[in-house]
Amino acid sequence: MLERKRLVKPSPKGRYQVAELSVDFIKYFYDTINILFQYAYAKAAENATEKDLGLLSEVLKQVEDSFDTRNLEIFIKGATQYCSVALRASGNALVEKMAPEQMSNAERIQWTSLTFQPSLFEKSVNIKKKEYRYIRDRNSEMAAKTFGE
Repeated sequence: MLERKRLVKPSPKGRYQVAELSVDFIKYFYDTINILFQYAYAKAAENATEKDLGLLSEVLKQVEDSFDTRNLEIFIKGATQYCSVALRASGNALVEKMAPEQMSNAERIQWTSLTFQPSLFEKSVNIKKKEYRYIRDRNSEMAAKTFGE
């Protein structure tokens, strides 16, 4: 399973090692994930129930608190939960099934990015706030666009 998610790869000696994040992999990953999540966020803005919005709001509070305490682990967990709720709210079962397969890679890339560029932490939290606002306000175009920032 880890090999299928490209988290490990077999070495020449038959053992497994953690897969490197190449520049090309990250570029292709972001191209793909942007397509999936921009669509999902647009649909979430159209289809989210009050329950979905409540869950998004709760998880957003965790994301905001993680910034206040500078806890990267809680931020990544919260961002992953936020995406999961938005995927469910999109109402598209296929996208809801496809996108989570990429979450492990998304977490690795976020961890690396935020570790080496801590200034992106605040930007990432602010993007989540904007995404929530656009989903709540039923602005599908801006919800999609904001994910791609």
